[in-house]
Amino acid sequence: MRGQDSLGNRADPGAPTRVAVAVTDQTALPLRLGAGWVMRPQAGAVGGTVLRTKTTGAWLKATVQGDEVAIVATRGPSRGQLAVRLDGVLLTTADLYALPYLHLLSASV
Repeated sequence: MRGQDSLGNRADPGAPTRVAVAVTDQTALPLRLGAGWVMRPQAGAVGGTVLRTKTTGAWLKATVQGDEVAIVATRGPSRGQLAVRLDGVLLTTADLYALPYLHLLSASV
């Protein structure tokens, strides 16, 4: 099957590409949690739970395998910042202070 978008770009995908995706929540990961973290039930959350903290400077460490990691966090008026590090190197920081909505932060590793 060939396709063409509104700008005239044409695609011939050839053989289909297979991609393996693993959706994992925090209950299935080996986590190290700093002080202040609690796990709470949350309707609609992957796995039915979320991790929360109100502790300034709170941290957690997760061991993951793969080529890409996605973190889903809620933005809102009582939220802070989220820093993502890989082997101690800062990849990105997200400011979660905003009107509430879901925010997908994807950090390629």
